[in-house]
Amino acid sequence: MNKTRKLLFILLGGLLFLAVRAEATQTCFVFSGGFFNFSNSQIRQLYDSVPAVSLSLDFFPRSRLGIGSGIFYYRTRGKALNLVGESDNYEINFNRLTIPILVKYRLSWKRFQVLAALGLAFSRYRESWQEVELSSKGESFHFRYEAAAEFNLTKKLFIRASLSGESIPTGLRSPLLGGSQANLAGLSFSFGVGLKI
Repeated sequence: MNKTRKLLFILLGGLLFLAVRAEATQTCFVFSGGFFNFSNSQIRQLYDSVPAVSLSLDFFPRSRLGIGSGIFYYRTRGKALNLVGESDNYEINFNRLTIPILVKYRLSWKRFQVLAALGLAFSRYRESWQEVELSSKGESFHFRYEAAAEFNLTKKLFIRASLSGESIPTGLRSPLLGGSQANLAGLSFSFGVGLKI
């Protein structure tokens, strides 16, 4: 991670700390479930769509501008040919934990709201093969963006549909990708229920 990303992450972390200490005009908890799709077609053939669950926390010190974070967990299984090209399939497991810190902007109209967000995220990932001693794991700081739409069911309860994207360079060369470096970039869609406090 270069110095610029370190400084941005520290800055966004400081903004989040100030938002927590300040009397936010609104604080929101959102529990969501959805799917993540890899941008790389070769990785997508191995895993298809990856189930995801998340718990998000948003602070809005201002009516339109806020800070968001949360915990996002992705886990799935896939099938792959072994490395010598034989016809045997091996089961592979993949999981990723991501914690973003985002600056959020929202617009409201009656019971509807739309949000856009941009920031940094920290991800920890692991891939392991069953029946063979082959695995890889790592950590990465990367950029993340989100867009969401909300509908207020009551003054406190709402539903949210969101789309997020990120590029996650691993620096690891994968034999499944012809020796090229793996990037876990992709898009995820989620739907959840939120509570305003």
